[in-house]
Amino acid sequence: MRRVTQHARRTGAALLIALSPPSAVGAQTALQSLAAPVFDLGTAEGPEHLAFGEVADAAASADGSRLFFLDRMRGRVSVFTRDGEFVTEAGSRGQGPSEFIQPHALTVMGSRIFVLDRGKMRVEVLAFEGDSLRFEGGFRMAFDADDLCALQGQLYFMAYANSHVVQRLSPDGTPISSFGDPFLTDPVLADATAVAHLLCDERSQSLLVVGNLLPIVRRYDREGRLRWETTLPGYTATVIDRSERGGVRYSNPGTSIAPDLTISAALFGDTLFVQFGKVASGMGSLQDVLEVRTVAVGVDTGETVPVRARVPRIDKVLGDLAVSYANDPYPRIRGYRIRGSGRTP
Repeated sequence: MRRVTQHARRTGAALLIALSPPSAVGAQTALQSLAAPVFDLGTAEGPEHLAFGEVADAAASADGSRLFFLDRMRGRVSVFTRDGEFVTEAGSRGQGPSEFIQPHALTVMGSRIFVLDRGKMRVEVLAFEGDSLRFEGGFRMAFDADDLCALQGQLYFMAYANSHVVQRLSPDGTPISSFGDPFLTDPVLADATAVAHLLCDERSQSLLVVGNLLPIVRRYDREGRLRWETTLPGYTATVIDRSERGGVRYSNPGTSIAPDLTISAALFGDTLFVQFGKVASGMGSLQDVLEVRTVAVGVDTGETVPVRARVPRIDKVLGDLAVSYANDPYPRIRGYRIRGSGRTP
């Protein structure tokens, strides 16, 4: 990867990050701006629709006017406007047809919302029409998935099955294909390390796989061909190997060195922002990670550059909104307006 220089500065409430290659020939500067939050949702004692348990994922409608938030603990999908006004919600905890056990991720395809429920080993499908949200069925899965996304009318799942880590299904759950070599070749370790963020990028018509335990980022085209693989700089990986009893053993890379965990991966234009940090002993939520660092990855090239300036936690980018989940002191969702665009390395 060629060297990339970085310039960062603070101006008032906004954080401006400019990433530029050393040579100006054929390159453009990417300018990103995260201003003060345009909405800050969450309450400890207020209205029930603002009392979140644990926000697991977020998505936006095709026109960007509605935001969908998945609450893992409360088992519901909540709908808000892009300005943070509540619209409606659906779902609760349970095993019934309109309930969730362990909702983990969601994606939007047209007017339908696909929710991955790891507790049921199912994908539940909800229809969003006007300002109403209703369940309309779903399908069982033959594998335990860690994430999902949608691209060109098909669903993609992060899951180790058929000796691959990405599974492609039709919207009704019919298997189409699988692709992607596992991070580790041992079958037991391959399954254990198939935990990753999976992002579908409409702009490049490709999929991005970002390891949660390992500093590996890959780009595939939607047919499953590997376009590049890169390693995140400054990432201290967990040591993963077989235990004496044949199971999986996770250990620190050194007696005084804590490993990193990937906490978020968000797309903005042709840039993938990956954030990772260290989880202190006894901390049970990735929303409480310490020493968070950010690396910008060029989607087209796989080139990486550490972002040295302090960047707010970015869990999802929805159009021109960067969304962050936080616990301070109760679960909250913050939305930041992004101003500026351009190209990164």
